[in-house]
Amino acid sequence: MPTSLDVVFPDLILAVGDDGTEGYVRAADINPPSSTSPEQAVAEQEARLDANGDWKVPLYAEDGTTVIGTYTVYVKVGEPRP
Repeated sequence: MPTSLDVVFPDLILAVGDDGTEGYVRAADINPPSSTSPEQAVAEQEARLDANGDWKVPLYAEDGTTVIGTYTVYVKVGEPRP
């Protein structure tokens, strides 16, 4: 029986960027590989966050290489989205 871990995402996923621009995010950017320990998971998550506690990834044009903006995957807990 398949589990949620068996889900395969396309390489590029349609997304609306922080400024309203439509583009694509890479699945690998928003679904990083599984960590090997809880401590590693926390360290990896903290490394992804910017100074505001947000996790932003590049937003790409349809070609998958041209960066056209950013997409916020995670906003600091307790803070409203802009």
